[in-house]
Amino acid sequence: MSAERNKAIVRAYFEQVYNQGQDALIHTLFAPDFSDPGTGHDGLYGPRLAQHVVDYERSVLPDIHFEIEQMLAEDDDVVVKLRITGTHRGEYRWVPPSGRRVDIPAAQQMRIRDGQIATIVWHVFDRWLLLHQMGAV
Repeated sequence: MSAERNKAIVRAYFEQVYNQGQDALIHTLFAPDFSDPGTGHDGLYGPRLAQHVVDYERSVLPDIHFEIEQMLAEDDDVVVKLRITGTHRGEYRWVPPSGRRVDIPAAQQMRIRDGQIATIVWHVFDRWLLLHQMGAV
């Protein structure tokens, strides 16, 4: 599959699923055996895991928005540089809702297989900045 097609799949995830609320696309975008080693949700795979992650993040930041700042693709891998914004209205780990706005940088590498997201290889975000903006530190 072409690098541009792989980037379009990742773009649809952030822009259509998260930003536009088109959750039905999750079943099209994610492979049946999709995994995300960073989530810690053992036993969940595929679109169910992807929906679980989206639901959790929306429970913390109901107005979560992803701005794609840059995307790079090579072979089956897509790396995306993001800016995540939203209002802290749900508990995040041990931090109760603060009502504060957050704006944090993030990056993620996703692997595409047969036109679907097969795995999150890695993701990073500034957790300290997030906690600071939530008023926890």
